[in-house]
Amino acid sequence: MIGGEVIQAVTFANSVLSKVADVITRDKSMKGAVKRGLNDIKLDMKMVISEIKLNEENNQGATHESKIVILKELANDIEDFIDLTWVPGASGILFSAFGPDHRPQIVQTIDHFKDSIQKVRTWQPDAGSSKGEDSAATWSCPSATPPNPYSRDLDHEATFRSICKHRCELQGLLSASEGQELKVISIVGCRGVGKTSLATAVYDDCRAEYDCVAWVVASECRDLEDLLTKLLKEAQRTAKPTSTAAQGSISDTEQTSLRNFLSDKRYFVVIDDVDRLEVWQAIKREFPKEGHGSRIIVTTSMHSVAAECSWGSHVYTMQCLDKDESEKVFWESVGQENKTPALERASEGIITKCGGLPLALISVANYLRRRGRTENQVAGGLTTEHCKSVACTLGDKILKGQDAEFLKINRALLQCYNNLPDYAHQSCLLYASVFPRGRPIRSKVLLRRWMSEELAAHGTVSDEEGVRSCLQAFIERCIVEPVEIKNARVARCRVHSIMLEFIIHKARVARCRVYLAWNISS
Repeated sequence: MIGGEVIQAVTFANSVLSKVADVITRDKSMKGAVKRGLNDIKLDMKMVISEIKLNEENNQGATHESKIVILKELANDIEDFIDLTWVPGASGILFSAFGPDHRPQIVQTIDHFKDSIQKVRTWQPDAGSSKGEDSAATWSCPSATPPNPYSRDLDHEATFRSICKHRCELQGLLSASEGQELKVISIVGCRGVGKTSLATAVYDDCRAEYDCVAWVVASECRDLEDLLTKLLKEAQRTAKPTSTAAQGSISDTEQTSLRNFLSDKRYFVVIDDVDRLEVWQAIKREFPKEGHGSRIIVTTSMHSVAAECSWGSHVYTMQCLDKDESEKVFWESVGQENKTPALERASEGIITKCGGLPLALISVANYLRRRGRTENQVAGGLTTEHCKSVACTLGDKILKGQDAEFLKINRALLQCYNNLPDYAHQSCLLYASVFPRGRPIRSKVLLRRWMSEELAAHGTVSDEEGVRSCLQAFIERCIVEPVEIKNARVARCRVHSIMLEFIIHKARVARCRVYLAWNISS
């Protein structure tokens, strides 16, 4: 995990601590189990943060990285709980989420958080579990065998179909003859579109053609040195015996630089999930340009990173699936045996809201398949009521992430939202949820609305500059998609369908708090 990510996690956890302390100070009526519980949360979180800081200094490895991931998720949950229960500005508890005076439920939730904090402190990987299989270790840096983002036994065929077209096109880019210089290909697209799945498929297909291969997830390494060390170890481990430099090289990792090791080899490297421009700028010099026909694939959801990485303009933009492809992926995941004309009609709303995003389609399909098997065995499985219910509540299910099937997409969308530069960007994105589904938004109208609501004021920066920078940030992160360009400016745009569902439900929670706060003040 890159050092900056650790700082970001600790900073966010500290901000949540400040919010808890503020609630304790502000609410004069708080007493008993509620007050004791919040004080316990505050003290326990301080201890966890101190331990993580100490472990970071001592370079504690994969277990430490997993604890940081769990801490960030727990801090998010605590922040949501505080925001939903105590309206900013109110002098006492306002149960916006639970209804009037349900203190036992509040105490129960606080006790759950206390238990969770203790689990963070004592968490260790399960003995015998492999990286990627443990519930917390799914973010650990992988070996040269890349992680498959979907379960092979249930979703492999559907996932393969969703990337098949892209797979052929990307292999064509890799094999195109352009001399012996290194070629870097960036795969860019929104989260959940299948960038890692595509890279995995091509990596498996082509790795035998190279002298050595390596795979690393950039966003999950502690720092740049850790990233380069992992790349070097994997390249050495996978180097073909015929390569003279491969012999005895693993023991010489400390004395050998990545650049020196790769200098006389045809190599294939995948750097997955590069989310910051400076990461590539710092490591690109380690890859010799006269690379014997070597290839690097970089996956990212940032257009600026893709453009910077790809020498020779080899940027591969992954598009979402069209309607026919979406239906095939959905029904192959649900099970073709469930397909009936009535269910096809009932599932149309789900497929529309998923917007061609493979991760969303497969997540919903898995959920429906489980419900059909466990709740309606006598009637034969999936029903139209199941489909209609999920279509109505899809955004809520993704936002909560309580069902196992929605956990991956919940994390993906939360990461998009939480990694926005500041609160102004988050507010602007939530405001975009007021526009009708399925229609392109006129950029001028969107910018005027943001300015009229004063959502993007930045002190010395004018309102217009502020809102334009927000829109550009959303496009840069593949959250908003340009639909029409005029005079080098985005004339019309739209929020990606599944992100729209997510922000609609997140905005409802925020509007509820604002409405209740307004009633108190009036």
